[in-house]
Amino acid sequence: MEVVCKNNDLIIICGGDGTVSFYSNALVEFDKPLLIIPIGSGNDFANYLKMKPEMNYLIQLIERFVINEVNTIKINDQLSSLTITCFGFEAKVNRTALKLPRYLGSFKYTLATFISLLGKHWESLVIESDNIKEKGDYCLAIVANSPSFGGGMKVSNKANLYSDFMYLILVNKVNKLKLIFL
Repeated sequence: MEVVCKNNDLIIICGGDGTVSFYSNALVEFDKPLLIIPIGSGNDFANYLKMKPEMNYLIQLIERFVINEVNTIKINDQLSSLTITCFGFEAKVNRTALKLPRYLGSFKYTLATFISLLGKHWESLVIESDNIKEKGDYCLAIVANSPSFGGGMKVSNKANLYSDFMYLILVNKVNKLKLIFL
């Protein structure tokens, strides 16, 4: 990634939230403008930025070259995330969905939810920041600076990529039926 990004004016990623997330650390390190061609199954990050997979629209964006800075999430002083970071059950669902065939589209997340319910559905977490110190067993722990993930599932109506605030959503251990509802 270093050789490809170092001397370029623009980084273009073709994919969805998973692809953007995969390259987040390098993208933050290189501090280069990013254009996403949203061809993934969820595309929440690109949708929030109003990016579309239409060639004329993408050419217009490149010609205008307007740069909007977004906040990032730093995890354990090592990993960077450009949007939502999940721990606990949601992370387990995402790991399971990544192993399922791509042709299932966004249905693979629904299927992964039920597969993930077969095992332990919480994690012991320690969450520390300048403002928060939390420790406990949680089914869901989400740090968000955008309002949705998973193909449009709302996390926080107040979350905003351009804001200085991150939103922490914690769900204590609940039974599996309630977790499905959440």
